[in-house]
Amino acid sequence: MKYKLFVKNFIKYFLIISFIIISINYIVDPLFTFKSTQNINIKQKDFNERIQKTNFLYYINSDFDSLLLGNSRSTYINTQKIDKNKMGKVFNYAVNAMSVEEYDSVIQNFIQITGKQPKVILIGVDPFNFGENKSEDLKIGLKNSSDFFYPFRSLFSLDLFKISLKNLITTYKFENDIYDRKQRFYDKNLLKGIQKVNKISNERYIVVSKNSDMKITQNHNLELLKILKKKYNKSKFVIFTMPVHQVIVDSIMEDKNSYFLWLESLVNSFGIVYHFMYENNISTSYYTFFDAFHFYPYVGDKIIDKINNNTTDINNSFGIILNKENIKNYYDNTIQGF
Repeated sequence: MKYKLFVKNFIKYFLIISFIIISINYIVDPLFTFKSTQNINIKQKDFNERIQKTNFLYYINSDFDSLLLGNSRSTYINTQKIDKNKMGKVFNYAVNAMSVEEYDSVIQNFIQITGKQPKVILIGVDPFNFGENKSEDLKIGLKNSSDFFYPFRSLFSLDLFKISLKNLITTYKFENDIYDRKQRFYDKNLLKGIQKVNKISNERYIVVSKNSDMKITQNHNLELLKILKKKYNKSKFVIFTMPVHQVIVDSIMEDKNSYFLWLESLVNSFGIVYHFMYENNISTSYYTFFDAFHFYPYVGDKIIDKINNNTTDINNSFGIILNKENIKNYYDNTIQGF
């Protein structure tokens, strides 16, 4: 009798625990595999953006015409601000530490899921995504989406349950209009959110920036961009450099000739480059960045405003449109005298 009671209780508690794990994983849905959960107001922490964003595009919303590529800085771009008449509906496929080597996999994922080549491919570039990254997670994300049972198997995951609990705690802890800078919240366009502007010292990032592996003139990656442009010749490419705090700009400009060659190569390859990585009223402010490498989302709105309006004034306080006609003057008047 004791044996039967033990088995009965074991099965009962196993089912209860399983139900709790499955329910919470489904409600929170940190992998973005259930469309019915997209409107639940739970703050989500990114743990693998490559898989999360691929899942979102496949399982929740694939109604996009164009896409945005780039590293963590580009995740702060609000694609809803982009002029839909010019560029269509843009999906923000930027992820942490994305390298140029991953771009083709991202574009292929987009094409396979949406069934169309992007109308526009926007790319936020900086020296940090010209390094190498051998991550296979983008391909894994697409492979997962072809597995019918993948979303349901994930509901039983204890690792995912831990992430779900953390997201619930975070949701309870923070007010609706405040997001911790290490979090990403996702609406239908997967936007990272920071609503609070703080004055944060960036002095400690000077050391970090000097030790960063910046690949400004890595010819391999510049060639990869040219190959992408040729391969996806039906897509319009929009290239823009990402703003960083002045302590990083100063570090980059220690090798200003390489920096110029990098810009010149981008201009020669794509004709126009929207340029924000230089000394300006944004880069020198301590109120526009939460660390020296990452700006607040409202700065991303300023970037999009520049691209939408296509303002050509080289003396504009934030954002310069570089082209083959003015790139040499930019070097003579700005970089050379830095």
